[in-house]
Amino acid sequence: TYVNLTYKLIASHRWASAFCQDKSDVFLFIDDDYEFNAKNVLNYLKSLTKFERRHLLSGSLMTWRRVVRPFKDASRNNWAVTRYEVPWSRFPPYAWGTATFVGADVLRELVVAEAYTRFLWVDDAFMGFVAAKLPHLHFQSMKGFYLESTNNQKALIAHSPLRFSLGW
Repeated sequence: TYVNLTYKLIASHRWASAFCQDKSDVFLFIDDDYEFNAKNVLNYLKSLTKFERRHLLSGSLMTWRRVVRPFKDASRNNWAVTRYEVPWSRFPPYAWGTATFVGADVLRELVVAEAYTRFLWVDDAFMGFVAAKLPHLHFQSMKGFYLESTNNQKALIAHSPLRFSLGW
């Protein structure tokens, strides 16, 4: 269920922070229904300095998205959030769905902030609230972050494995 995605996110962050901090400057957290183009990801990461990689927090950015409230028609409530869960009308900026690059130094801070952030079953928005607790952190938007079409040879992430395999 969608509720489990936030638990999966928190566990992934804790595990990577505990066991992989000295193994990599940056981590790619990606949804299990997405794939990545290793060559393009490596080229992107090589274009950054070590400091930039260790302090990276980027993905496909959603800025101040309106919170969807429950409808009378329950079939439309896939992403509806109650006022109890989120009392505000908008979410803070967050990287939606697909994938997020997180630098090793940023990851350490996120893990601590996650422990002090109220649980929200919408994992992407939860990360926005976590990042908002760390005012020096800002999500960076990446144009071309995911595959727009099979002609996009610079994309890093693809949703459809078939399109991904055939396109690259």
